[in-house]
Amino acid sequence: MLAKVALGLDKNPELVADSLKEQKASDPEGAAEKVTFVETTANVLREAFIKCITDKSGGGGGRRASPENKRTGIYMTANSCLRLLFQCRKSRNAQQMFASIDAQSPLLSHYPASQRVTFLYYLGRYMFANSHFYRAQLALESAYQQCHSQALRQRQLILTYLIASNICLGRFPSSKLLMRREASDLARRFLPLCRAVARGDLAAFRRILSVDSEDGHWFLQKRMLLQLRGTCEILVWRSLVRKVFILIGFLPQGDDNKMPFLRLSYVQAAVRWLEQREKALSTQETQRGF
Repeated sequence: MLAKVALGLDKNPELVADSLKEQKASDPEGAAEKVTFVETTANVLREAFIKCITDKSGGGGGRRASPENKRTGIYMTANSCLRLLFQCRKSRNAQQMFASIDAQSPLLSHYPASQRVTFLYYLGRYMFANSHFYRAQLALESAYQQCHSQALRQRQLILTYLIASNICLGRFPSSKLLMRREASDLARRFLPLCRAVARGDLAAFRRILSVDSEDGHWFLQKRMLLQLRGTCEILVWRSLVRKVFILIGFLPQGDDNKMPFLRLSYVQAAVRWLEQREKALSTQETQRGF
């Protein structure tokens, strides 16, 4: 309930406008660090999480034993805190929580499915934000498999970052996956990106991930734009160089001991041609709009 109230106030700042004015009046020089309601609530829940995970009552049994007493609330408090940290863009502060759970918490399998899925989702997002894409897709794949088939909204959230993690690893979603109900809105976002990467179309890739484009703005809202830009552009260049080499690269014939090679000027010419074609297509679309 505390987490829901904090998120509600964050989405409706006019409800706490008077409180913020009083805070500014008491600190006119801004000496105190500005902390939002979401951050304050996350700090409270973090303290609750620490009390749960460090609780020693109820006997021993090790990590494989079923949780008792306060330790039953480890993932309940952790998930609420993680939700707030991601909301206020402070996900880096979750590192210590993940480390504590990995070292001290009972096995995740002892907890309800809803808590397991939520924790794995935020773990996957944390790994994705830190560019650990393989570990991200492992956590998100596990969350997706354990999520109830009727929980379409939750499955769509998980699948969004699962597809992005796999794309960063060079794995594209299958048409069968994109035909699922929870993926109905994801195909139109990810398929153009996958085509641009596979074709080596650098101009289209940069247009799709531009902040000014609709798709780029959507990826930015999902906080995956920088990861896709930085990782997938390497894949685009690889596809482009491969296609140019197939067309005009040099392959030794017979007993020739020379190494295969490709002139970089050919690659530069291909990039310029792609850029010119992208500009021409953009101009045509603009003229159609008028």
